[in-house]
Amino acid sequence: MRDQLVHMLVHDLKNPITAILGLLEVVADDPRLPDDAKDLLEVARDETSHLLHLSLNMLDVRKIQAGKMHLKREQMTAAQLEQTVQQAMGDVGAGLSDRQLTVNIVPMPPLSADPTMLRRVLANLLSNALKHTTQRPDRGTNGGYGAGVAAAGFRQRRGHPRRRHPQIIRGL
Repeated sequence: MRDQLVHMLVHDLKNPITAILGLLEVVADDPRLPDDAKDLLEVARDETSHLLHLSLNMLDVRKIQAGKMHLKREQMTAAQLEQTVQQAMGDVGAGLSDRQLTVNIVPMPPLSADPTMLRRVLANLLSNALKHTTQRPDRGTNGGYGAGVAAAGFRQRRGHPRRRHPQIIRGL
């Protein structure tokens, strides 16, 4: 019953959120829009996009718990990984606008990953980093503020054995 309710809620939320995003795009293309309104519109688009991704994540959690999540693995190059990171940053929304974030992808062999799920995981990590870090004076010379930075290394390997997946998911 709970799974059906979550599924229904996510789908009922997804349609109006997608419509709002479409309308925001139409307004953004209006050349009469003043610059200050463009900035506010960009924040509205970022936050609406973030809301859409949150609702899709709820559906994915239910799929994972039910053992029905199927990854669509692809070979991803470093350039594709960087693009996925940039998309994840966009998904986080306006929260990143007051933070300095540098992404360095080192040359690496292609990795096998589901780009959509990787994007969601990265957006989740960035969102959590924003929530659980405080602004502190930057140690650089710009006198601004910065947040803690986390680095992730990707290794090509098979991952955890399938029999351990339920334990890992429960631990999350």
